[in-house]
Amino acid sequence: MGIDIVHLAEFHYGSSSRWNQQDRTPKLQLLHAECRRLSDNRFLLLPGEEPNVHLGGHWISFFPKPVYWVLNRPLGTPFVMKDPKLGRIYQSAVRPICYDCCAPKADSP
Repeated sequence: MGIDIVHLAEFHYGSSSRWNQQDRTPKLQLLHAECRRLSDNRFLLLPGEEPNVHLGGHWISFFPKPVYWVLNRPLGTPFVMKDPKLGRIYQSAVRPICYDCCAPKADSP
């Protein structure tokens, strides 16, 4: 096939888990845009993140389409917010919510 693929594991340092929506979504937009720009029919650069929060240890996000999420949520803020340009923005704050989003469902193959 001749296709080379690299899956990135970005934003795994210091303060990234504390970025609010205004700080985080532009970085995610840039990550997705650069992966599209740098990919072609011979090389695929997949956006990904290594948040290292909520679930313990090291783990990497891998979504089939651009997903915008914030790793902290101020009290009273809904889990899902609608952005007119980006669509849904998920705001996880604790392990159970994050795990529920990522874990396979009982009826999944």
